[in-house]
Amino acid sequence: MKKAIKILSIAVVLAAVLCIAAACGSAFVFATDIVDGLVVSAPQYSFGATATYGGVGCEIEVRCNGITAKSDGTRFTVYLNEGDNAVLLTAKKGSKKETRSYNIVYRADFVVRTDLSERVIRDDVLYFSAAAYFNDESCALTVTADGKLISPVSDGKYEFKLTENKQHEFVLSARSGDAASTLTETVFYEGFKVNTTLVSQDTASDTLSFAVRTTYGKVACETEVTVNGDVLSPNDGNYLLVMPQAGEYEVRVTARSGSMQKTELFSVRYSDAPPRFERLSLEEGKEYKGSVFTFEVTAEDALGAKLPDNSLSFFADMDADDGRDDFVALGQSDLKKVWSDSEKTSYRINFEAGVFEGCKGKAFLFRVVAEAFGRQTVQTFRMTYVGAGADGEIGEVVFSLEGFTVGCGYFIEPMLLTVFDGEPFSVTLTRLLSAYGLEYRYTGELDSDFYLASIKGLDLDGNRIADGLAERLEVFSYTLQKDDDGRYSLGEFDYTSGSGWMYSVNGSFPNYGFADYFPQDGDVVRVCFTLALGRDVGGGDSTGGSGSDFAEFADYARVNKLLALIRENEFYGSGEEAYAKAVEEISVWDASQELVDRVYNELIAAYGLNLS
Repeated sequence: MKKAIKILSIAVVLAAVLCIAAACGSAFVFATDIVDGLVVSAPQYSFGATATYGGVGCEIEVRCNGITAKSDGTRFTVYLNEGDNAVLLTAKKGSKKETRSYNIVYRADFVVRTDLSERVIRDDVLYFSAAAYFNDESCALTVTADGKLISPVSDGKYEFKLTENKQHEFVLSARSGDAASTLTETVFYEGFKVNTTLVSQDTASDTLSFAVRTTYGKVACETEVTVNGDVLSPNDGNYLLVMPQAGEYEVRVTARSGSMQKTELFSVRYSDAPPRFERLSLEEGKEYKGSVFTFEVTAEDALGAKLPDNSLSFFADMDADDGRDDFVALGQSDLKKVWSDSEKTSYRINFEAGVFEGCKGKAFLFRVVAEAFGRQTVQTFRMTYVGAGADGEIGEVVFSLEGFTVGCGYFIEPMLLTVFDGEPFSVTLTRLLSAYGLEYRYTGELDSDFYLASIKGLDLDGNRIADGLAERLEVFSYTLQKDDDGRYSLGEFDYTSGSGWMYSVNGSFPNYGFADYFPQDGDVVRVCFTLALGRDVGGGDSTGGSGSDFAEFADYARVNKLLALIRENEFYGSGEEAYAKAVEEISVWDASQELVDRVYNELIAAYGLNLS
């Protein structure tokens, strides 16, 4: 029944079209459901169309804006431009043809929503949101500022750095398929000025006065000053900062105009205490045999910040026993700065140059002064340069080569190693490695910029990343590979990008290389393999503050010196059992100081030693 009704309706329409055609005397008859002047909200429009000539079906062509429409026979699809679109239906029969014209109006219903006009500006940055909709559905949106594309920082949120006294043009372009719409907004930013006598500073005074004036453009604007979050009240644009206790005070100066604001930050650090030496590798009363000596200094203010190097000064009184205070300031010719970073600064003394020339055999006083906040801390050391022996020997150091991080223990167990005056440890080290039949590769020169890149020939059977260390390492490079001759090489970038050889002297990892280290008699030198730029061996601060250590590492200086003495004295006739047990216990990457001290005391007892 429904089908019959549909057929009847079509027949009625066709009959109407035929009647109109007959009245006009045309031989072509068109039948279509297209409506002239129709307004649509989609860029694609489909309709039916047929034509007859003399009662016989004929060819029909449909074009929209000059483009032939797609057809499946009686249904046509045209693609519309925004606005008016000319749709032409042309019937053809032999040499005869007739065209009917229709206008279809496409109106893209775009909505672009933005809060640009509200001008929310903080610290010269414009913050705004923007979104586009087409026929109530979200659609694509591009945003340009002064002709350059800007991307959202999050969903629909944008930021743009403004320039003072400049008008910026923002173009928001919405698109859905072939349809597009644009919205243009302009923002003129005059800019804030914060005029103040306040500067970030360190001070020894518990009060600080300063003035603040703020403007937007040329107009004075609202000003707010806070100290550690608390509002500071003004007195005609003048402020008094009162600091009841030592510490760091954050001062925020904020200028406001409507929804716009700009904030400038200042840091005032107040200290009521003198600085302190966090690290000073000098010993009272020490006798130096080597003519060159390098030491480390870290001086901190009362708030824990490392003092700049220009806060340190050095003096020497070249006769400690004459009863007079004859200190003279040391210059660059007397004291050379080797290296400085955020953790420590290294200096080198040449006992045979500058003011020290001729000091051999005579005690002198060496003074280090640190100054901060107008207060000083002074430390003075009695020192004596006795010089090397006739053969150039200056004594012995305790040396060890360690692979704790890769589960290999000591490659070379603690031993006594003869050192010579004026010989950098790069020379001493390479001579020792060769004596042990080990091949090595280095960069730089033996006397300058020496870096131990790798060592070949080590016993690495069963090597692996030590227990508990693997989970702390985030970046791995490559594992060790076996060489053709059955030996192994261990060096930089093995296992991880942070791998390589490092060294410590008397429990501290220097921030300078082997070529700048001139040993002194009695030094304890550990050459260690690291997987994490020293953070897994206790030397994280030697690379300029690259990161905190993975653990609180033990000082091995005392126990390594004892192990070397026991070996040197052939175990004092008590056998190797206690020695071997001690070596096994402390050959771990994260040994605690408690463990190392216990092992030391057990060795003393086992071999009946009295080293006091």
